[in-house]
Amino acid sequence: MPLLGLPWAVLCDGDSASSADVTAAVAKARGGRLIGTRSAGALSGALFYELEDGSALEISVIRVLGPDGEAINEVGVTPHDIVPLAPADLSAGLDPPLQRAIDYLVGGR
Repeated sequence: MPLLGLPWAVLCDGDSASSADVTAAVAKARGGRLIGTRSAGALSGALFYELEDGSALEISVIRVLGPDGEAINEVGVTPHDIVPLAPADLSAGLDPPLQRAIDYLVGGR
């Protein structure tokens, strides 16, 4: 379901890592339109437990799942619309993923 009844889009690419991977997965699963290229899948997390003596124990989490139970660490999230951004685009002042997001938001498709 669209957020507040409005279309919304999230841009991602191979530099989208860690919490950006999670944001991409949530956007894709919860009604947002994910645009760009596959996210990095560079996730790890840790659980911290403070001990009574003031020290702490950190336990690394090696498996991170998206909102629908799909693995996203070391895999990444594939967008709805795969739209790469090439160096030539940047040199020409173009941003195809951003333009695709604008088109989607204006046209709703």
